[in-house]
Amino acid sequence: MRLVLCFAAFVSLFVLSQTTNAQEYSAISYMRIAAQVARNLDRPTLDDYYGWTISAGSWHESLNDALFGPFLAAQEESPTHTMSCIIKQFTNNDVVCVYFNGQSAYGYAALKADVGHHFTVDEVKGAYKPMSADLLEKHEGTAATGGDKNNGEGASPLQDADAVRAAAAIAYNLQHDSLDYFNGFILHNDAWHNALQDSLFGAFLAAQDEKPGRQLVCVMSELYNDATCVYFQDWDAYGYVSLKVDSGHKYTVEEVKAAYRAVTPALRQFPAGKGKIKIIEGQYELDNKTMIPADIITEGAS
Repeated sequence: MRLVLCFAAFVSLFVLSQTTNAQEYSAISYMRIAAQVARNLDRPTLDDYYGWTISAGSWHESLNDALFGPFLAAQEESPTHTMSCIIKQFTNNDVVCVYFNGQSAYGYAALKADVGHHFTVDEVKGAYKPMSADLLEKHEGTAATGGDKNNGEGASPLQDADAVRAAAAIAYNLQHDSLDYFNGFILHNDAWHNALQDSLFGAFLAAQDEKPGRQLVCVMSELYNDATCVYFQDWDAYGYVSLKVDSGHKYTVEEVKAAYRAVTPALRQFPAGKGKIKIIEGQYELDNKTMIPADIITEGAS
């Protein structure tokens, strides 16, 4: 199962992690570095890309994977090695894989090919290059990558995950349908004003007053056309908007305001059997290049 950065009609980078690595450094940290390397390798935008991290514990079992196998086989398997890749969504024909020894990026392989081409071990070995300091420098417009704390009001990943779960509960109760592989986006107060013109979230933000301690959490389908956006004040959900539109439709302030409702106690409770969702951390790049926390919701995950 491959986890994506931005689904379907994707417009921006959404870096995800599968936390299979028991090391202190998390999968999302590796992918942040891989994204920096990719952007510095003549990929100034990562629209329509997804990310994947393979830790030492998953290395051997992934050697036969059609996409990642050649990139893994091109380097020595080691208890301290991790590989993190940024890949073109759908076509898989543009790949940047960064190799780590512990927390240090020591090399990379970047390959582009025709759609349908399967990379080989020899191609990956031929493309391999040692990591250089300039490739690790922060690309203009990217968010800081130090640590794993999300930006905004001292919010922690735990708070963000709880907010996504709270919004997911409301979405479940409204539509009584699966949220598997829906995206959960979190906009903290410090991103609110600058994101008012964002093509995806601007209408939802403009429909409510900007205030200190305010958050917006949107649970959206892969095509962004099924949205439940929940408004929080100091992490307490007070209102929501739930809209289903045609794919490609741009939400307007007027329709968001018309769909606004207050959160009721009944909406806060997960339906039976729906409370054990898994939240997979990630990030999403707004139109103005600001990075916001963004998660994928998966059901039935242990």
